[in-house]
Parts: sequence; C-alpha cells; structure tokens
Amino acid sequence: MQYDDRPLRGRITSGQVSAFRRAVRRGDYGPPVGRAAAPYALNVVWRISVVLCAGAAIATPIALFAHAQSPATILGTVFVITLAAIFAFSYAAGWTHWRRWARLDAFARANGWRMQPSTIGPRYPGAIFRKGTKPPEVRDRLICESGRYFDIGNYFTSTGSRADTEYNELELSQYVAVRLRSPVPDITLVAPGYQLDHTPDDWRPLVRAAFPPEALALLTAFRIEISGEWLLLTRQGHFDPAKPSTWQHLLSIVDLAFHAADTLTPSTGVRTT
Repeated sequence: MQYDDRPLRGRITSGQVSAFRRAVRRGDYGPPVGRAAAPYALNVVWRISVVLCAGAAIATPIALFAHAQSPATILGTVFVITLAAIFAFSYAAGWTHWRRWARLDAFARANGWRMQPSTIGPRYPGAIFRKGTKPPEVRDRLICESGRYFDIGNYFTSTGSRADTEYNELELSQYVAVRLRSPVPDITLVAPGYQLDHTPDDWRPLVRAAFPPEALALLTAFRIEISGEWLLLTRQGHFDPAKPSTWQHLLSIVDLAFHAADTLTPSTGVRTT
C-alpha cells in the first residue's frame, strides 16, 4: 500500500493542536469519550491550577529562606512542590495526547482517510467486540471509507462482575477490520498454530490459500476471525500511534488482509476452491 507518512514526521504547531481539540469537542470527529470529552471549562480550570501551583512552588522556598525554617514550613514546601509537579506532569501528559492525535489526523487527511481520537467503539462480530460491561472505547482510530474499507484502532473494554460487588477490569486490544466482498461462514484461527478446527471442511483449502505460512508469520499473536462480511485481526495490547513504524506494520497487515479477502471472496462473487 502506498501512503504518505510525512505528517507523522513533521512539525505540529500549538495552533494546529488547539484547533483540532476544538473540532473534536464540537463533535466533528464523532461522539467524544474519555479524555477527548473533557469540557473546555475544565481545561481552563486545569491551566489556572497549574499556574497557581507553579507560583506557589516558587514562592514557598523564598518564604522558607526568608523566615524561620520551621518543620511546618518545610513540610508545606515539600507538599506544594509535589502538588505542582503532579499538576504539571498531568497537564503535559494531556497535551501530549492531543498533539499525537493532531499529528495522526494530519496523517489521515494526507492519505484520504478519516481519524477519530477517542470515541464509542464499533460493534464488529469478533470476540473482543462482544465483551464489556460498559460501552467500549476506541482510540487512535484510522478508517478508510473511499475505495476498499479498513478500520484500525486501539480498543478498550471494562469487564468483570461479582455476586456482591461490581468491579471493572480494563482490557486493551488492537484490531484491524477489513470488509469482504460477500459474506462467508464463521471461521476462527487462533495463534499459535492457527489450526483449522473451527473451519467448515469445504472451506479449508481456500483458507489455507488465503493465509499461507509466510502470511501467518507476519500475524504473530493475532487472532483471525471471519464472520459474515468481515475479516477481523485482533490481539492483546495497544499500538503506539506516534511511531511511523507502527503504521508501516499495521498497513502491511491491511495489505495482507486484502489479499486474504480477495482469495476468500473473488471479485466475481463466486467462491473457487
């Protein structure tokens, strides 16, 4: 697949990040959830808090040396400096998220794709999409809707329940979804081994042709599911969307999935074995 990754390597200005954040909170990128849904007023309060804590962190040591170095003053100094450090770190981490998303949005636009920073997760037929006690969240999502459809994202679900209490366990997964030309029977291949135990007998030769050994070698730890008109590749953990190497790897997997889709559902719409 040919694509332009220069936006992933180029400079993103603070103005671009701010404009992107405002667009996300207007809903231009779908219903925002998580960090992307934080109201603008909260962000203003957060900035003011950072400034006040930073000012206190500077002023307190001055007061410490100007007056008696009492234990209370020393403890107060340590507390204020620690609080300021926590606020500054949290603010910097939040800004890093937005800068990363703005860069990913520029990458998507340069290639005619669509990006969503953090929104409600899709409901594909795969196993990870059926989990969760709360609405799932997908982050760092890249979608191609013109030409051949694909969808890539980091998927977050909360699971778990007990008889007397409720608890949440966050599960992180990554996925690649490709649309087939026509529906096929449900087929699941699980690493390691990728045995065809759950594949209809008359489909096994075609599945082997769609996923030869050299292709499976690139899909280390991915679970392969084919259901209806979808080919889904999922595995545990999340990818780092800030690295160009991440997208080189994921888009090569998309190419592999397109080849498999073409083998399973030829352009004539008639399956061959």
